[in-house]
Amino acid sequence: MNTGNTNPRGFWRRLIFVGLAWSQITGCAMMWVDAGPNPARLKVDLTARVSKTQEQAVLENSWLAPPVRLPGGWHRVSTPLWDWGVYVIRPDGYLAPLKPESGGPTKDVAGYELKQTVVFLAPPGPQSLRLLVWAYLQHQWYDDAGENSEPIDIKTFQEDFQLDLCPGCTREMSRQFGPR
Repeated sequence: MNTGNTNPRGFWRRLIFVGLAWSQITGCAMMWVDAGPNPARLKVDLTARVSKTQEQAVLENSWLAPPVRLPGGWHRVSTPLWDWGVYVIRPDGYLAPLKPESGGPTKDVAGYELKQTVVFLAPPGPQSLRLLVWAYLQHQWYDDAGENSEPIDIKTFQEDFQLDLCPGCTREMSRQFGPR
C-alpha cells in the first residue's frame, strides 16, 4: 500500500471532506462568511459532468466493481453525488464558504450531470475566491464493527479567481466542467 501520497489536490480534497464531516458529526452549523448589511451577490451558473466510464474506473480502482472483492457483510455504492460551493480564500489559506441565498442545495446533489444556478452572498470589496466542485460516490458497508460509510472521489474541479464586488451589486459567472 502506498502511504507516500504526494498529490496535493488529493490532500486538500480529503481535508475539506474531513472538515465537512466533522461539522456534521458535531452538529455544527456551517460557518458562512459574514457578508455584511449590504452584501454583494455572486450568481453562479454551473454545469459539471462525470461519465459512467469515470465512475467505473473509480469502482475498479477501489475494488468495488462486481464482484466485490472486499471483506464485509454487504457493500452498497451510490450513484454520483455532488458537493460544491464558492469560498473566500483567507490570507492564512483557510477556505470560508459563501452562503447560498437562493438556487437550491449545493450538497449531496445526485446524478452524472450537475446543472444548477445559485446566488451566493459575498462581502463587498476585493475578494480572492475559489469555486470547488466535487463529484464522489458514497460507499456503505457492514462488517463486525457495524455499518460504515466513506466517500470515494470521482473528480474535483477547482478554479481560483479575483473579483472586486460592490455593495448590493450582482456579478454573474457561468462555468462548465467535465466531459461534453
